[in-house]
Amino acid sequence: MSVFFMNFRRQIKGAYKSVKSNFREYVCLFLALIMVGVLFGTITIAFQNNRRVEYTLIKNEGYTYHAQLLGVTQSDANILASAYTDGVNQDSVFFEYKFENNKCLLTFKGDIRKARGSFISTVLSQMNAEYDRVTLSVTPLYDYEISKGSDIPLFLALLILMTVISFLLLMALFRIRINHFKFAYSIYMAFGGDFKKLMSSAFYEMLVMAIGSFPISALLSYGITALIYLPFGQPYGFYPLPLVIMIVFPLLAATLALVLPMRILSSGAPVKHMKAQDNSNLVVSPGKSRNFLKKNIVYTEFWTLWRFRKYIAVLLLSTVSFAVLFNIGCYLADVYTVRAQTVNADLTLSFSDHSVTEDFIEYFNNRADHYDIDSYVLEKVAVNPYDSLEENSELLPPHLTIPSSKVVSGGYTDHPLKNGYSFATALEIRAFDGDALDCMKNVYNYTWTGDPSTLLTDPTAIIVSSSFANHTGNTLSVGDVVYMPVDAVVFPVVSDPESEINENVPPILTPEMKIQRTLFVYRSFTVAAVIENYSSYSDMLVYLPTCTADGTSSAYEEVMGNAPDYSEMRVYLSDKEDLTQVSSFVQSYIDSIGGVSLKLDYGVLKDRVTEGQNYRDLILVLSCLILAVSPLAGFFSQIIFYRKRQLEFDVLRAVGGQGKDVFKIFFIDGLVISVLSGAIYAGCSVGAIHLFCSALNSPYILPIISNSTRASSFSPDIPVIPFILGLILTVLFSAGQAAICLRLCRKRSSDHVAVDFTSTEEH
Repeated sequence: MSVFFMNFRRQIKGAYKSVKSNFREYVCLFLALIMVGVLFGTITIAFQNNRRVEYTLIKNEGYTYHAQLLGVTQSDANILASAYTDGVNQDSVFFEYKFENNKCLLTFKGDIRKARGSFISTVLSQMNAEYDRVTLSVTPLYDYEISKGSDIPLFLALLILMTVISFLLLMALFRIRINHFKFAYSIYMAFGGDFKKLMSSAFYEMLVMAIGSFPISALLSYGITALIYLPFGQPYGFYPLPLVIMIVFPLLAATLALVLPMRILSSGAPVKHMKAQDNSNLVVSPGKSRNFLKKNIVYTEFWTLWRFRKYIAVLLLSTVSFAVLFNIGCYLADVYTVRAQTVNADLTLSFSDHSVTEDFIEYFNNRADHYDIDSYVLEKVAVNPYDSLEENSELLPPHLTIPSSKVVSGGYTDHPLKNGYSFATALEIRAFDGDALDCMKNVYNYTWTGDPSTLLTDPTAIIVSSSFANHTGNTLSVGDVVYMPVDAVVFPVVSDPESEINENVPPILTPEMKIQRTLFVYRSFTVAAVIENYSSYSDMLVYLPTCTADGTSSAYEEVMGNAPDYSEMRVYLSDKEDLTQVSSFVQSYIDSIGGVSLKLDYGVLKDRVTEGQNYRDLILVLSCLILAVSPLAGFFSQIIFYRKRQLEFDVLRAVGGQGKDVFKIFFIDGLVISVLSGAIYAGCSVGAIHLFCSALNSPYILPIISNSTRASSFSPDIPVIPFILGLILTVLFSAGQAAICLRLCRKRSSDHVAVDFTSTEEH
């Protein structure tokens, strides 16, 4: 053990001396490790602080209990007291209760998930022995406590993502260093330096820089996250876990970044690396140098750039890619903003029988007017009678028929009886009224063309989505005519003698076969609006009007077979005070009439928690940190590259070249690199965001981050301001690299080359 520590101490001491004496060569890696540490630190601090933000907001709202009982009577209070007393006597209390402002508040003990289940099965079941009148609604505190650890997988995924990004960054910078110092490594290899020794030397140097960068990373991480939360009045504190993360993960990424470059370097012969020292357009022969000015500098430099095309490709890949990641980060921030604007329900009401639905909705609206509750939205969910059909039923669910010329892709099939038309049966059909219009505007966050309000007065109007199964499903426009069946006669199946052998196996009826066996009566509808951002992996959205004309049935009733049977209704409010009033008069209805169950969803508080956690600013900060890598890699590589070309510029000036000749070289290089960087940045940003958008809209990711009833389809539109900002900075970084290198070149004298030429002529 003592030998190990002695060797470790010796390696650290040697690495420290090497880094200190050649710090200008390591400064870029040092700065990169600081940025990597800030990335890991900021993510970890935000992860822990967001839990604190959520808990603080829940406490500030007064939720110190896990659940609330609604509709409790004196007999229910006796059941509670008896159950609690039994638990005390048996030393197995799994809940506590108290009455506060005519509300029964519960706090579960021990395993709260298990305690809640026991309460429902033993206590609540006694209260609702005759019929369901007492409702148990859990509070955000309950959701908070049972969710502990549920976000750890997401946090680990972010750590893995940041490790990959950090690995790519550090490997790109380390490859730049190796490429420019191959001659020094070749000498070391010539004296016995193999992969193990090269890797060991590089690791300890990286360890020294990681330790040195840690204090700066820690200060910046805590400072940045403080600016994200404190100005908005959110709680903020010190957490020790980020300190561990900022040491372990940057060092892990740095170690992985060393392996591949060192393996490639050690596999080559030392002589090959020595030849790589002539990695510039050096002109060292006095005879050839005298004719150097006879050539066109511009022409010569373009050929020089072509000669270094591999180096330029690596340079652009190392710089532009991080600017592209910045664009993706800004796009992701916009995506989160859209999701954050999707409101959460405050109450969910379930109806046991559709006969009470209309009466309750009328009662709800009257009571809301009485209490001056204006800012509320009702989302009514109707039962689809065709959901209960067996897979091989002879009936065909309602289908949408459109001209085949309007079909692009998706779940459309040629209509077997109507030439020139196609049909689709996988539909999400919703009833449209004033509440549905409010939901489209304030809950679903749909975007559309046309005027949806037409369906409030026009029974022949229809609203459709522009996509089918999350792909472009049609090219329907406002004013197009489509058809849906309103009546049907199904002909009996004629048995096939050959199928009598397999009489136990029912025949498979395709939608086309069902249409051929059915006489449909179609009704024409005119498209009033086309929803652009609805997305689902199984169907297409269709709104049918519930208004009527001349005493006839509504379009929804004719197509679906009956009036909307609302089984559930979600209520969206604007503040907590309204929630108290609404839950009170809803409970009064339940106590007096019944047929409705109430569940509190606390949507207002959830919206405040989402706003307080401020993920959008966090994503933007991380994106800006990643963008800062771009000039870091570019300036580091270009300065070393032009330092190696310094002898070329010395020779040029020694044989009579003017400052303007050197300026032309750097101007050409800066212009070419800037144009290429801007073009590659623009092309890669557009392509990357399209790919990223496709990934977000995939059936594997979309269900995790989105609700199909809300605005689900992500648009590949690039955020304009971040894109232009990234483009300008990318071009400026490229031009700035040439400008800085030109300044450094002019500060160096070329007199020594002229002296060498004079001595050569004398001999």
